[in-house]
Order: sequence, then C-alpha cells, then structure tokens
Amino acid sequence: MPTATRALCAVALLLLAAGCVRSRHPELSRLADAPTPIPLPPAVSSGEQDAGIGLVIAEPAAGTHVRSPIRLSGRLGSTSGRVAVVQVLSIDADGRETRRGNAMLQPEGADGGYAADLAYTLDAPGPGVVEVVLVEPETGTVTERARVEVVLDAAPVP
Repeated sequence: MPTATRALCAVALLLLAAGCVRSRHPELSRLADAPTPIPLPPAVSSGEQDAGIGLVIAEPAAGTHVRSPIRLSGRLGSTSGRVAVVQVLSIDADGRETRRGNAMLQPEGADGGYAADLAYTLDAPGPGVVEVVLVEPETGTVTERARVEVVLDAAPVP
C-alpha cells in the first residue's frame, strides 16, 4: 500500500475514533445536541385568507363578543394527512396566551368545511383568540395556522 494511501487511512481512522470518544466538556456537547427550534408559520387573519386557499375561520368574526360554547365554522382546505385542531386562548395584561379550551376538527366535503361548538372556561371576561391549526401528527409540527381575535365572555367552571 502506497504511503499516501496509508496516511489517508490513518487520518480517516483518527477522525472516526475522535467521534467515538466522550467529550471532556459535556456542557459543550449538550449545546450541539440541543434541537433547533422550528419557527411557526405566520398567523393569518380570516380577512386575508378568503382568497379560497388554506385555512379560513368564517365564524366567529374578528372583534366579536363570544360566549361558551363558541360556534365555529370555516374551511380547512387540503389537510393531506394532517390533524386539524381548534383552541380558544385568553390573553392576559402581559400578552401571555393561556389555552381555555381545545378540540379536534373533523373536516367534511371537498373543501374541508367544518362546523363545531367549542366550550371554554374563564373566570373573568377579556381579550382572546380562536385559533385553528393543521398539525403533522408524526412530528407535532404546525404547518398552517389561522387566528381570529375575539372578546371572551366569562365562563366559570361549573
């Protein structure tokens, strides 16, 4: 075997062996192994979506006062193996969103139309969001999202 080939084999073996050795600095290897966050798709308000493509929340309309259970309707478009989920979120004074109710949606028809009633619980009235998302069930990745800002009436736990 020529000397150049031996040298390349030795370098390759050293590189392979280096990858099999435990790091002397485990804190550095944990940083490299940390999963990279995947950005969520931007939210689109229902008014921008009515071009006939993708998620649409037809009901409730943006800015309306709603009470539990909320009547929801719209269309999902093509779900292609994804799961459709709706959730009601309240927004506190600091802008934090808290889930108050959620359910899976069952699309019907070629356009993925849906209609459902969703109950939520909330001690005091305030701003909120109705959100519909399409999720890849294998990874949990949100692939599409639609949001409508509403005013939630109080709905205390019975």
